[in-house]
Amino acid sequence: MKLKNPFALVHKLRQYKALYKRQCQQLTAYNDQITELMTENNQQQKQIRFLQSELKIANEQLNLATISVNLFQQK
Repeated sequence: MKLKNPFALVHKLRQYKALYKRQCQQLTAYNDQITELMTENNQQQKQIRFLQSELKIANEQLNLATISVNLFQQK
């Protein structure tokens, strides 16, 4: 098998190699962005759980205060 133009083939292969390299860099950048967003999301989820627990405690304190007021009014 004889190549018609080996220099053209080498040139094409170099173009594909450069394209592949750029795409790998772009995928790495996307992966870094996804990782950063997942970390941020994880921190937000932790903050939400903390605020939910604080809200639950405040709600329980309000319930206890309401019970205390009701008992005081019954006397």
